[in-house]
Amino acid sequence: MDIEIIKSPAGFEALKDEWRRFLTECPNDDFFLSYSWLHTSLKGLPSESEPFFFIFRKGGKIVGAAPLCITKGKVTTPGGINLPIIINRLHFITDHLSPRYDLPFIGNPEPVLRLFTDYLRNNTAQWGFLELRQIPDSSPNLGLLQETLEKAGFFVSTVEDSACPYRHFNGTSNPKYPQFPPAYSKRLNRLINKGMKELNSYGKVELKISTESKSWREIKESMVEIEQESWKHREKHRLFSPDMNDFTTELISTAEEDGELLVICLEIDNEPIAYNAGFIYRGKFYSYSCAYKEKFARHKPGYILHREAIKIMYEMNMTEHDFLMGNSRYKRSFCESVRQNYVIRAFHDHPLSKLLYGLYTGVRPIYRQIKETLIANSTNGSQ
Repeated sequence: MDIEIIKSPAGFEALKDEWRRFLTECPNDDFFLSYSWLHTSLKGLPSESEPFFFIFRKGGKIVGAAPLCITKGKVTTPGGINLPIIINRLHFITDHLSPRYDLPFIGNPEPVLRLFTDYLRNNTAQWGFLELRQIPDSSPNLGLLQETLEKAGFFVSTVEDSACPYRHFNGTSNPKYPQFPPAYSKRLNRLINKGMKELNSYGKVELKISTESKSWREIKESMVEIEQESWKHREKHRLFSPDMNDFTTELISTAEEDGELLVICLEIDNEPIAYNAGFIYRGKFYSYSCAYKEKFARHKPGYILHREAIKIMYEMNMTEHDFLMGNSRYKRSFCESVRQNYVIRAFHDHPLSKLLYGLYTGVRPIYRQIKETLIANSTNGSQ
């Protein structure tokens, strides 16, 4: 088995067709491993980050990958405090934006993971610590990766990351199959119907789907208009805010070209008041971002749109409606299952890396690592 490391967006672009064929054979394929997502992520990397994208080949064929990059910068504690420590963090590309990540593979993942950890062990000078965020509990790699890293001699920490509620369908438009889980109560349904009735008092209420009636330019204009009058504008969580605009525009444009984009807008007399933007990939709908104009908040436009979106996915014979990151109450109302994500961190023998291991696992290990480091240095006379 051979390792190839891609260090530029152009290097990944050259693998476009091969990457897509590879994913069709992967049991853990996901939209956030798709060409659309990774291509956009590589192009949007900040200047302090360098692509370090592992490709594992056997007989010339891709059998595994690790879409990583190296970022040189300050350490952020689990509590969100920035420490004046500069270190190289090896991590998934744009892991702060992705609701899910994994190491895709074909066949048995063990040889790929062993080769990956061997490379890490032999090249510790290139990285200070490894941080793999948003690995789902359904991943075949989760326990195996931790075990392989530990066998390679690394200090490993695995803790819960975000939770992702989702709604599973049976793949057929069977009217007897329940569209909503038990959490979706009659009271909530009445509340949504009441909101819809109240919205009708403003004018003609319509649902418009991007694939049926609008161009990408019109879709973007509607989304920007809604965000400008939503809570996301106040909290600076917008898809099209200055820091996110280029990434979002590239992502949605690429996904549209690949037939993966789906945006549902709720409109009153052709005025957009709420949107649900997501991606359709391998029979699943990934609800990526939603927003509504605050002046309509009391009428529950967000709930209305989520209910209608689930009905649309059901009619389209989707197998799953994924609400992605955030275990919010409104998401649980529509979902019967939750996917728990985990973060795996690995540290090596360098004193600074060992110190960070203590930082990420608690105060007591920090004290122990400092003490062991000081005693070791004093004993061998290196300091």
